[in-house]
Amino acid sequence: MTVIEIKSLFKSELLYLVLIVIFGFILYLYILTRYVLIYGVDGPYYLIQVRSILETGKLKYDDPPLALYIFTLFTLLFGGNLTLGIKVGTAFFSAFSAAPLYFWVKKVTKSQIPGYLASLSCILSSLHLLLINSYLKMVVGTFFLFCFIYYLHCMLTEKGGIRTLIMAISFMVLTGATHAIVFLVAFLFLVLYAIVYRLLWAGEKKVMRNLEILLFVAFFFIIVAPIFLPFFFKDYYQALDLALSPFYRFRPQTFTSSEIISRFLLDPMSGAAVLAAIIFGIALWIYEWRAGKKEAVLAIAPVTVVGLLLLTPFIPLEWIWRFLYMEFITIAFVLGYGFSKIQSKSILFVIALFLCFSPIIIQTVDASKTLMPTIREEDYHEIEEMRQYIPPKSVIIVNPFYSYWVEYLTRTDTAFMFSPAIWRYEHVMILIDKLFPPTTAPNATKIFEGNRFILYEIEMKPP
Repeated sequence: MTVIEIKSLFKSELLYLVLIVIFGFILYLYILTRYVLIYGVDGPYYLIQVRSILETGKLKYDDPPLALYIFTLFTLLFGGNLTLGIKVGTAFFSAFSAAPLYFWVKKVTKSQIPGYLASLSCILSSLHLLLINSYLKMVVGTFFLFCFIYYLHCMLTEKGGIRTLIMAISFMVLTGATHAIVFLVAFLFLVLYAIVYRLLWAGEKKVMRNLEILLFVAFFFIIVAPIFLPFFFKDYYQALDLALSPFYRFRPQTFTSSEIISRFLLDPMSGAAVLAAIIFGIALWIYEWRAGKKEAVLAIAPVTVVGLLLLTPFIPLEWIWRFLYMEFITIAFVLGYGFSKIQSKSILFVIALFLCFSPIIIQTVDASKTLMPTIREEDYHEIEEMRQYIPPKSVIIVNPFYSYWVEYLTRTDTAFMFSPAIWRYEHVMILIDKLFPPTTAPNATKIFEGNRFILYEIEMKPP
């Protein structure tokens, strides 16, 4: 093959990938901009954080900072429009996650077509789509996660190049600076890749040394970052608690998590594809292991095991959906790899393409209908109007479903229930939703009433 032919091939490969990414960006941006307001229960949380960065230069709430500063950059690019900046940033990273996934699958299968199909599956995945409703930091973190896995795979298969080691370390740290759960998934991939590599290539000391460096950096980040930067990385203590809690703490809510997982896996519109992907992944793993294809086993085994671990019933209820949504990684990889086995059989390939992508598209269309703000525009303006009636040094007891909206629009602290801590405020208020009676509050004075909300100030103080 001549240099000109190689350049032409690379250009066409890049063109197809760019088209897939652009398609994903347009699709996600369309879905995100169907409504004026930002989506999900946690959507306004990002508005609060980005506004705080713009006004004070720092976060209001402790959290891994990278995604929030990235959203701030997008906000500045769009003239300070918080909602538009966050939506465009979310669509951008959702779509661009397909690029490193493409290169990872292409590296494993030695073929472009499986990479294209895996990246398209990633974009069209209903589970990936559902992340954009509330888990926007995870959307950004997923891009860095795929980059990390790609360079981790390259480092192992190219026998320990320093460049790939540096890139793997860099993207692992970027993942950690974005979201604790996504970093936990990256850590799982690292450990599983290391185990499988050790079993397949025991004599490669240079590569094993690089793996040891990566593991050291990962443990260093998990342990040191929360100690020296607790404001940003407090979540890592929660992640450690999550990992160890099955061994020292009884969590009754895990039964609820088990029920959620069972319903999820049996739901044809969400989790049924996960179960199919894991079973198919195990079959591919065994098939390639018997065929002696070590590099394929090196990737398929961790992907399949991670898919199983994300279904662990010990995961607490408040974390479970974050893990379940990450199952799109297993689906996308296994689907792409599966097509690499039949791409030379035209009729079978077309039939499989139809059978795989038809339910994926149906699931995505169905999931997209659930993405919307938690309040209406008229509710937004009503809460905004309420602000003028709220005195300084106040706290509002409010439904968690829209507490971030109340905090964002009124610039007032919120609480979910009465507790001794709220009485340190000079004014304690409660927001009543007319949609959920009763609509009165005892020992309270009404200070605002709109079409949906009534705001009361509590008169009685504790002794």
